This record gives sequence, C-alpha cells and structure tokens, in this order.
Amino acid sequence: ITLIGAIDDYRELKPLVKLGGQIAAAIIAVEAGAVVTNITLPFLGGLQFPNTGGVLTVIWLVGLMNVVNFSDGVDGLAAGICAIDGIAFSIIAFSLNVNGAAILAALTAGAALGFLFHNFHPASVFMGDAGANLLGYLLGVVAVVGSLKTASFVALVGPLVVLAIPF
Repeated sequence: ITLIGAIDDYRELKPLVKLGGQIAAAIIAVEAGAVVTNITLPFLGGLQFPNTGGVLTVIWLVGLMNVVNFSDGVDGLAAGICAIDGIAFSIIAFSLNVNGAAILAALTAGAALGFLFHNFHPASVFMGDAGANLLGYLLGVVAVVGSLKTASFVALVGPLVVLAIPF
C-alpha cells in the first residue's frame, strides 16, 4: 500500500504512461481468457467477434477504468458507485450460476464499502488513480466473465444498465 500510495501521490505519471499501463493490464485479462467472442442481442440474434473480440475487450476494460477514475473527484462517488455495481453484479452472477464472477464482484463491493467509510465528506482517505483503476478493472472483468457464460438477456443488459450510472 505504501508503494502504491507513493506512486499515486508523489510521482505524477504522464497520461500516455498511465494509458499504457491500463492497456497492459487489460491485455493480461484478455490473455487469461476474459474475451468477448460473441454476444446475443434481443430481437437481433447473435453477433460474432472471432478476430476483434480481444480488441473490443481491451477497449471496454480501459474505458471502464477511466470512467471510474474520472468519477473519483467527489468524496464517496467512485467507491459508492463501485459498491452498488459490485453488489448488483454479484446478485446477477449468482443467479446465473457464474460463481467465479459473483465472488469477484462481491469482493470488489466489499473493498469499495470498506473504503467508503473513510471517503465520505469530509474525506480522510482518497482513492487516487491506483484505487480507481483497480475498481474499474475488476468490475470490467466481472462484466465480461459474467456475461461469457450465458447468452441470457439479463447477462448482457444487466451489466450495461448498472454501469450506465457512471457513464
């Protein structure tokens, strides 16, 4: 934690370096198997992404990391949104029997709730880029992995509705 705080607070990284780190983290998730290869849209059927699924997943993860990071300017906003999203994702994933994604979502919600107690106004602890990027990354991976295991309507629309709050 001290190292992360030192990097986050005392050493201002250039935006392209931060973006490169976000892309590298997203590529790690894609290489580990968290890739969207197809989606099922209601009334339209399925869309296949045999070659571009990895690129779309990287864009999704980097975008979500930045959305959470941008919402970190107000006391309790980013942690509150991530706690609500984590709880919602956990309930959806448990109901669809995607236990790995459900547990990761519950852990992310618990971490955000634990941090939230110290981040209400007046905030005594600030999340910073490292914490915001981690929460966005975890929620993005949960959304991808949770929707991979089923072609259900709720698996696609549920995460998008929940993530519409920060967007």
